[in-house]
Amino acid sequence: MTNKNKFSGCYVINDTFDVVNFNDVAKETYPSLIKGKKCYKCLMDSEAPCDVCPIVNEVKGPKVYFDPIRHIYETVDAINLPLSDGSIGHALIFSTTGEREAVSRQLPTTEKELRALLNQHKYDKLTEHLSREGFIEEADALFHRQTPSDYAVAVFDIYNFKAINDIFGIDGGDQLLRFVLEKIDDSFLAPEISARLESDWFVFLIRRDHFRWEDLDDLLKIKYVYHGRTIHLQLRCGIYFVEAPSTSASQMVEWAITAKQNVDRDSRHQYTFYEPQMSFDQISEAQMLIDFKKSIKEHHFKVYYQPIISLHTGKIHAAEALVRWQHPEMGFISPDTFIDLFEKNGLITELDHYVLEQVYAFQKKRLDAHQLVVPVSVNLSWQDFYDDHLMDQIMMLTKNNDLPEGLINFEVVETSMAALEQNANYLLEQIKETGARLLLDDFGTGYSSFSILGNYPFDVIKIDHSFIIQIETDSKMRSIVASIIQMAHSVNMKTVAEGVETEQQLHFLQQEGCDYIQGYYFSKPLSEKDYFDFLDADLSWPLTWESRAFNSDQELACMQDLLDHSDLFVLVTDPEDYTMVYANTATRQLSLHPKSPYKGRKCYDYMFGFQAPCSRCPMHKMGHEKVKQIEVDAGKCILQMTYRYTTWAGRRVFIENGRDVTDTKNAERRYTNRVKDILANIPDGQGVFHVDLTICPPHARDFSHE
Repeated sequence: MTNKNKFSGCYVINDTFDVVNFNDVAKETYPSLIKGKKCYKCLMDSEAPCDVCPIVNEVKGPKVYFDPIRHIYETVDAINLPLSDGSIGHALIFSTTGEREAVSRQLPTTEKELRALLNQHKYDKLTEHLSREGFIEEADALFHRQTPSDYAVAVFDIYNFKAINDIFGIDGGDQLLRFVLEKIDDSFLAPEISARLESDWFVFLIRRDHFRWEDLDDLLKIKYVYHGRTIHLQLRCGIYFVEAPSTSASQMVEWAITAKQNVDRDSRHQYTFYEPQMSFDQISEAQMLIDFKKSIKEHHFKVYYQPIISLHTGKIHAAEALVRWQHPEMGFISPDTFIDLFEKNGLITELDHYVLEQVYAFQKKRLDAHQLVVPVSVNLSWQDFYDDHLMDQIMMLTKNNDLPEGLINFEVVETSMAALEQNANYLLEQIKETGARLLLDDFGTGYSSFSILGNYPFDVIKIDHSFIIQIETDSKMRSIVASIIQMAHSVNMKTVAEGVETEQQLHFLQQEGCDYIQGYYFSKPLSEKDYFDFLDADLSWPLTWESRAFNSDQELACMQDLLDHSDLFVLVTDPEDYTMVYANTATRQLSLHPKSPYKGRKCYDYMFGFQAPCSRCPMHKMGHEKVKQIEVDAGKCILQMTYRYTTWAGRRVFIENGRDVTDTKNAERRYTNRVKDILANIPDGQGVFHVDLTICPPHARDFSHE
């Protein structure tokens, strides 16, 4: 299609002035055009042709007229042409692009050019290739001439095109689209029909024997350079192999689109083939949207509660409300399936409103029955903040005197903060004024995690489970989690670790001062009935390091030694062969395999995986001493270690135990610095006598006889 067709409007009338056809430009210019109606009635609301009508006046060639509708001058040319019924019609071509000669050069001069003008809806103006309509028409025509099963329909798009378009601007984005289409068009695929569907979606009709799968992987990775800037594009492709000859090209395109949308971003191959199950999944999504209102009304959505346990008390501190869907026909539907679907279709706010009402009713029921009630947090989507009705409901329920403040709190995922932009702080403050607490969910998954802590009024951060699951295997991740806890505490925020499943994760988090734990280690999400029973049970979990009952014939000194230091770790070995006699939980957590049996194992093997005693073994440093105390700087903390040879149950053993004295040492350091500051500021000529009773040995504290 030539450029001149882009500037001209055209409509066709028969010999009785009825509108037969028109192109997009004509319809955009004169929206009142309607097929089958008189042109003068559509355009001028007149009962007869216009006085200046070029058809009535038999004007030959283009002529400039004043358009009384748009109040501008335009050039109009009338051309006779045969209609489909055999009669002679008239095509009126108009343009406002310039002087008469320029206009004349742009107007069609042959019947072929006129046909192209009338069929411009079949073409994409940006790429000058076929549009969706053009592709479908051309493909249907080809299938009448060729064997359909020899072909495949392939739909491509570009990952993150919107972001790329924002970087390069509209012109750069347009050039990129043309570049990608031409790249595929000129590739080994050699498409017989090429088209742009919309935005960055392209469709091609390709012979089956043209596909080379290894080369297709390479084709889907394209390097694009624009004004000296290079970007590496990742395309994805959905393919439908034509099978049923009776299937329309339009349906084939839809199936290829469905396949494209099922490409897994993390998959090795960024193309996939259409399977009927994919359409069933789409139908299922459509069915879920249809059934949403009914399921809300009939309470098919069930609220589950996952307990949050305090690491200070070992008791339940709070819970998070989670929603599950028990569909009457589809059965249990995972929230991973429907949450994103409802957000995409604007239904999530209604669901959140439903959950809030259910939680309120549950809390009030237990409160009225004088039963244990703990705070429950309800999740809010970013869309909720733009719904005045839900915001009013939050204010009403949380301010309601029937429930004490803080029994209903709210969680906001970190990634929602970007969507809220300027309004976020105001809206969050409004909620806090009701007495509710705010929890920042999935902390660490967004792009500005640390800045959020300083900019928004959150009370609690929930460390995302993706960090927690790596505690046991990644030392860097342990450092990150410890830093998050410390940072939160420095700004007076509490921390909840999400997704805790193992004892090692629990002990690490306790050591680092995490406040609360949520995860399967303590409890899975519970139905309302099970959660009701859970609260009634008022369970407590032992959170201190493992204690152990000893034989009655153990020496008291040894027993006292173990008890005094049970808050950190205890290791008992046979000094003759390094065989482990006892190790408490904390010690086992430091080993390479804390769940493996330790009795009878060599300490250097169990703890470090060594084949022989290590050079730093404390037994080597004892000499002839029976007891030795050493301070060990372990980086994050200072340990007061005690090493001792003693007898346990008639057996000579070597005991290692330790205590964290970091706080004590820090206090001593602060006290010493304070004394130094005092001494430094004493005026000349004055003296001072100072004795620090907190650090002097006992025999030096009695100075009454001096």
